[in-house]
Amino acid sequence: MKHLNGSTIWRSKTLNDNLELVAKGFKIIQHSSETMIVEGEWAGTIFAPNADLILGQSSKTLYGQFIGNNVTVHQYATMYGVAFEPIKTYLVHKGF
Repeated sequence: MKHLNGSTIWRSKTLNDNLELVAKGFKIIQHSSETMIVEGEWAGTIFAPNADLILGQSSKTLYGQFIGNNVTVHQYATMYGVAFEPIKTYLVHKGF
């Protein structure tokens, strides 16, 4: 989970090809009211209740959930709804 507080333009490529798996474990929380633009490949949840989200300008495939004050999805973009369900990991400590 990542926290942001300011204007954001997301231009990235996901290294893991299983975008549904990535989307289940990645979440951004935007605390500001500034516009957040996703131009790159996206897999994850964006929680930005006070910000405007602009999705699918360059990369047309998006996986995850999107919560924003206003959400704009550009034409020809495909969105797949994937809930945030991170994989639980456990640390096993063997003796001292």
